[in-house]
Amino acid sequence: MRQYGIKLLVLDYIQLCGSRKTNDKRHHQIEELSRGLKTLAKQLGITILALSQINRSVESRIGGKPQLSDLKESGAIEEDADVVIFLSLNHISDFGHKVVEADFAKNRQGRIGSAALSFDGGFQAWTDSGEALAKGFTGKARAAAPYTPSDEF
Repeated sequence: MRQYGIKLLVLDYIQLCGSRKTNDKRHHQIEELSRGLKTLAKQLGITILALSQINRSVESRIGGKPQLSDLKESGAIEEDADVVIFLSLNHISDFGHKVVEADFAKNRQGRIGSAALSFDGGFQAWTDSGEALAKGFTGKARAAAPYTPSDEF
């Protein structure tokens, strides 16, 4: 990877990865994968963006907002991650862009909280959503909105 100047590896998604330890319980396999990704990132000096599924129990929770403990099949994902961001669709803008809430649930190097982003699927572009802020996309409004899984993008 170094010889090609690769600085970012995207894994879509961790639960699809196999393990050499096929006799282990699935959460042990995911734990091994998570720790291996953390080690690989340090060894190669790259960033690894590992997507993860969340548990379905989120759907039945009041407010429906995911928490770190909702990362599917292993607490190791939560423990090993430097940053965890949950994405949820808030609304479709007047311009046809999807306004998404990015909830920074964990951030070892910075602040946690939410940010409004605009997603333009035609260009695969994410931008700060000034429109969302202008339309009252506040912390209180976001908290009241039901959670929509990010696979709707």
